[in-house]
Amino acid sequence: MKPDSEAARRPSLIDVATAAGVSRSAASRALLGQVGVTTAVRDAVAKAAADLGYVKDIRAHALKATSTSTIGIVVRTVRLDFYAELIAAMQDRLEALGYSTALTAASDGDHHATGAFGRILGLRPDAIIVASGRIPSRSIEAVGAQVPVTAIGPTSTSKLVGSVADDGSGTDALAQLITDAGHQKIGVVMYSRARSITLSRRSRLLWEALERRGLEPFPVKASSRADGVDPEDLRESLNRITALMCPNDPTLIAAWNLLDSWGVQVPDDLALTGYDGLGQVATPVFGLTTWRQDVAAMAEAATRQTLDRIAAPNTKPQHVLVQGSLLRGRTV
Repeated sequence: MKPDSEAARRPSLIDVATAAGVSRSAASRALLGQVGVTTAVRDAVAKAAADLGYVKDIRAHALKATSTSTIGIVVRTVRLDFYAELIAAMQDRLEALGYSTALTAASDGDHHATGAFGRILGLRPDAIIVASGRIPSRSIEAVGAQVPVTAIGPTSTSKLVGSVADDGSGTDALAQLITDAGHQKIGVVMYSRARSITLSRRSRLLWEALERRGLEPFPVKASSRADGVDPEDLRESLNRITALMCPNDPTLIAAWNLLDSWGVQVPDDLALTGYDGLGQVATPVFGLTTWRQDVAAMAEAATRQTLDRIAAPNTKPQHVLVQGSLLRGRTV
């Protein structure tokens, strides 16, 4: 049997006003926290809204308001610890300041990035924060011409888009650690710029850090799909290297899984280093040797810059670099 249309209808603002015994405009002002509404009316409207299960139509409100108090967040994925911790830190700060957040993921190139930005822009956000090394700069800058945008991850000098990035010093610290441990034949997992702007830059920085120490690193191909190492290339490199440097922790874990399946012991047969140092894999139980990115500082810098640009639209985008710290684990 079909549900009764009236029973299935979502409660409206008029329903809330009727239940609270006030006018529609009074109910609207009460829900928006505007001045000129008594405490009694505000409480009655809040109770009516809760009892009815009323949810504000953000899209309808956006059409009328000059500000939606919404910040769009576009990330590469929610499945990796870096993005999960970053999202949580930004949401905590923004919501504490009265902003709502709208989250979407954009994994691969222009098509998905455009779709993700389209979904967020449809909500008319006051600003957008982007955290994905796979979205081309041109796509981000195109959105930056419409609303304030801050990118987290890739370094930037854009005049349209602000940025917050790891300062890259971890690549030098890890290279020093691995060479101090006596390794001379060192592989680096190499990501292309087409796969990830952030990871390709970090691969290059690891390579250059080893070269500055007089070494000739050996390239190991990244997986063509998820973060990881090309299995055939890794197997072929085992007789040439004693250590492998990975530009992020998921790549390290993927490499370690392959090595374990082949009976290769870490670190006795092959040392491993990663980058990120976040989530459960960074705990002493796993003992990864990696570089911990300061996600809390990155989230703080991104939200502060975003809110500054909302308050003063003519504020120039800032480009902030954040330093992390070394985690000395058992994989070296």
